[in-house]
Amino acid sequence: MTMNSANNKNLAQIINEELKAMNVLVKILLQEQQILVVNTPNLLGSLSEEKNTSLSLLNELGAKKSKELALLNLSNDHVGMQSFIDSQTKESNIQSTWLELLELTKKAQEINKTNGLLINRQLNVNLNTLNVLQQTNTNENLYGADGQ
Repeated sequence: MTMNSANNKNLAQIINEELKAMNVLVKILLQEQQILVVNTPNLLGSLSEEKNTSLSLLNELGAKKSKELALLNLSNDHVGMQSFIDSQTKESNIQSTWLELLELTKKAQEINKTNGLLINRQLNVNLNTLNVLQQTNTNENLYGADGQ
């Protein structure tokens, strides 16, 4: 197996691994969204750890992909990936895998944006509630310094 052939195989494998990892991230983001919709933030802690692990894996795979592209003398961008895909046989299914990964990445970005909006909405509700409580507290001292 030549170096380019080995690098081609490595890169195709990395893209498949990225697709699997992105699927996991999308599932985590959807779980996060459900928690935010039903307003049970106490459940976010363990999910946050899973999300960080998933993102770390995707970063690691991205670094590996960059290295393999460089070994193939391809740029680490859309043009480099398209050159790689164009060089593959139809039987490799890399084109469909890559397109699926791109679509899944867009979906993850959209879900993440929605989750951010949900977090901001809840933050505003909490801030408004806190302001009301603080105004009530300053207007009506329920207890004096002596506890009466």
